[in-house]
Amino acid sequence: MLLDKLYSKLSKLYNLIMPFENKRAELAIKLNHVLLTQGITSPTMGSLAHSIGISRASLYTYFRNKDAIVEAVVARHLHFASLNPIPTSFVAEQFPKVLLDSLLFAGSTTERFLTELRLAYPTPANDLAQAQTQRRDQWREYLLRAQRAKYLVDDTIASVDFMMFHMEHAMSAILEAATHKDIDLLHAEEYLQNLVNTLLRGFVAAPEPALKLLAEQGPYEQRILQEFRDTYGRV
Repeated sequence: MLLDKLYSKLSKLYNLIMPFENKRAELAIKLNHVLLTQGITSPTMGSLAHSIGISRASLYTYFRNKDAIVEAVVARHLHFASLNPIPTSFVAEQFPKVLLDSLLFAGSTTERFLTELRLAYPTPANDLAQAQTQRRDQWREYLLRAQRAKYLVDDTIASVDFMMFHMEHAMSAILEAATHKDIDLLHAEEYLQNLVNTLLRGFVAAPEPALKLLAEQGPYEQRILQEFRDTYGRV
C-alpha cells in the first residue's frame, strides 16, 4: 500500500517535470541555432526570446539567465557526441551513417560561437573543446581501421589526414560562405550534399555500395539539412 502511494506520487512528479524538461530541450535547440550565427555576446534575453518566437517572460520560465542558455546549448553538443559515438570497430555498412554524424558534429559550431564561448565561458568552452578533440581522434582511428580493411583508398591515393583535412575545410568553407551570404541557402545545401557524395566517391575504394547505403539514410540526411536550414536560414 505504501509502495503504491509512493509510486503514485513519483508518477505525478514525473508528469510535471517531463513536459517542462522536454520544452526546455526544444527551446535549447532553437537557441543553439540563434547563438551559432549571432554569437553569445550580443544577444539579450529579449532578443533571444524574439528570435525563437516566445515572450521574454516565457524564456525566463525555462532559463534563469543567458548563462543557463549557454550551458544548455553546450550540453546539447556534448549529449549528441555521447549518443552518437564513433564505433570502436569498423563495419562497412555503418560508414555512411558515421560519416553523416561526423559532418553534423563538425558543422554544429561556428568560429564566432567558439571564440565568444572561450572568452566568456571558459569552463564550458574547455568541455566542448575536449569533446571535439576526442571525437576527432576517434574519427581518425576509425578511418585508419577502414583503410586497413581496404574499404578506403590507400595512402598512395589519399592519406587519412588528407581525408580529414578535405572534409573539415570543405565543410567549413560552405558554412562560412552561407554565414557571409556569399552563397544562398539552396546552393549551400546542394554543396553539402555534393560534399558527402564526393567524399564517398573519392575516398571509398568501391563507392557504389556506400552510395546505396547513403540513399537509405535519406531521412537522416534530411534531418541534418533541416538543422542546417534552421541555423543558417536566420543569417
